[in-house]
Amino acid sequence: MQISNSNNLNFQARKIALAKNIFNSKSTHIDLYELSSKDTKFLEKLRDKINIPELMPDLAEHDAKSWQDVLNFTINAALDKSIKKYLAVSGQKPCGIMAVQKEGRTINLLGISSIPVGVNEKVNYAGSTLFCQLFQNAKTSKPRQIVLEAMLNSAFDLVSKYKEKGFYPGKAGERYISMKCPKRHIIPQFKKLQAETNYTPVKSKEVEIDFLI
Repeated sequence: MQISNSNNLNFQARKIALAKNIFNSKSTHIDLYELSSKDTKFLEKLRDKINIPELMPDLAEHDAKSWQDVLNFTINAALDKSIKKYLAVSGQKPCGIMAVQKEGRTINLLGISSIPVGVNEKVNYAGSTLFCQLFQNAKTSKPRQIVLEAMLNSAFDLVSKYKEKGFYPGKAGERYISMKCPKRHIIPQFKKLQAETNYTPVKSKEVEIDFLI
């Protein structure tokens, strides 16, 4: 996936962490960046260029559309300048994105989505690395809870995935169910994910990310 940088814009972000893991004998390196309020155009280009049905032709049409909806929702949430946004990158390609907002003593996970890096090609642990960053944030800011809304009837069984990460289901609507992770689960989940992904914070520095587009 490549995005044309026809406007000659300089995009920058802060590299904050990296993750290294091995799955089925395949080694994966993920760099984690925190985007800024100046990266609106970058996010718009990213959203407009990623076509899940084309990148994942083996998925059922409904499932590809659901994935696209979650991805677009996450990027649209990240366009708000007040929202914290994180981009996972592997092999110089975006492989995941997350949008987070802190409201009082609650952290709201507005959206999280993996991103295919090629046709029928996903990066192992991209989502888990972003979740590790979420719990790292919570470990530092010490909220009462982390909340999210999970899509129901997804082929990826998102509710079960979030349960594995310490979230409890709550009120269900027609398409989504509210879930929350209480503060007592934050540090245990962070330690579990850190061990799973080999997540390592790095000395924060601002770098150009034009190479991604």
